[in-house]
Amino acid sequence: MLEYISCHTGKGENIYRHIDDPEALFDCEDFFTRSIKCIEKECEQAKYAALLNSRYADVYNRPLSINDTEFKSGRRFSVLYTLVLTARKFYGVQQGVLALANTILHL
Repeated sequence: MLEYISCHTGKGENIYRHIDDPEALFDCEDFFTRSIKCIEKECEQAKYAALLNSRYADVYNRPLSINDTEFKSGRRFSVLYTLVLTARKFYGVQQGVLALANTILHL
């Protein structure tokens, strides 16, 4: 869910615009925001996106090519969004890439 939120939420947007909570399990978006910000802080310090790119370059002798238009500055969670885009290219799948990256990077 955190992967989905980080990919779809723009700056200033409410997270609930992209997810449903019909049973009102969460009072506000703070739970999600704190969780993602905590992950982002760790990802930024450890440079996980760069590590994935480096591992890819070691194997294929070229870096991952990620389209600059995909790195929209309007993302609310840009660090995690960048990691997700990099992991998607690295693994060749579109969903569940944070869990896959965790197996290598130990997020």
